[in-house]
Amino acid sequence: MKWVLVDISWLAYRALHAVGELEHEDIPTGIIFGFFHQLRQVCLDNRVRSNRVLIFCDSRSSIRQREYPEYKQKRKEKRTDEEVQRIKSMRRQMDLLSSRILQKIGFPVYFQEGLESDDLIAFAAQLLTEQKREAVIVTSDGDLLQCITPYVNWFDPQRNRYYDEDSFSAEKGLPPSKWSEVKALGGCSSDCVKGVPGVGEGTAIKYLLGDLPPRYKAHESIISPSGRKTLKRNRRLIVLPHEATEPIVVRKPRFRPSVFFKYCERYGLLSILREKKAWTSFLTGSLFKTRMRGLRARSR
Repeated sequence: MKWVLVDISWLAYRALHAVGELEHEDIPTGIIFGFFHQLRQVCLDNRVRSNRVLIFCDSRSSIRQREYPEYKQKRKEKRTDEEVQRIKSMRRQMDLLSSRILQKIGFPVYFQEGLESDDLIAFAAQLLTEQKREAVIVTSDGDLLQCITPYVNWFDPQRNRYYDEDSFSAEKGLPPSKWSEVKALGGCSSDCVKGVPGVGEGTAIKYLLGDLPPRYKAHESIISPSGRKTLKRNRRLIVLPHEATEPIVVRKPRFRPSVFFKYCERYGLLSILREKKAWTSFLTGSLFKTRMRGLRARSR
């Protein structure tokens, strides 16, 4: 089965917009329920078909923000008071998931102070590629496109976008290994990282392919001293994993269905409890073994 590399924040934000208002006995539970519900949906997708899930978490402190104070600041400035309160509730549930619930159930959970889940996912992707093991990164974060390899694919279930090395190269015109350079040149608006003036994604791709004529202003901007300085700074912000990332060990999940169902009872996740058999089959992996046997039988 494939390794499934999941950013807990990505699933939590999806849960926030889908079922974030759910409560049980006046305790917010929408993120907890939404996390498990959406995770199983992802794992059952025919392009994934695996419960070999690894969970990755962001640190609240940020090495990148210390180096570049504007990093991700726009996100905070645009929030209303109501949004701030909803996000605080989401984070409390995320903390509960990552620090206690998921680990007790048997999910490997990864975190490093000062770093992002992206850094740890990128490290895991490199490690699995070296070991020639198949994996899929589940995210909507375009920065992680740089982590696609012959063994690691990228999947955004929300937009139904799936890239392997060939499909990415066919669409973008260059290999995934060059994507960090595209982002370093063009900047990343979602992270508030400014690129070289006058250079966007398309122009950056043309430059890297040698298709941007030297007489163009954007070309001059890239090779100028200020352009080189911007590129050097952005590489430190965008290239994954960050150089400060410590090695991690990829561990198989060791799921304990009985513990999972106890948490479901505690937080009133009744729809999951009504499907105990299906969830047990998912956690134990028997669901995927059954599917594999069915596929082999049809192929004979």
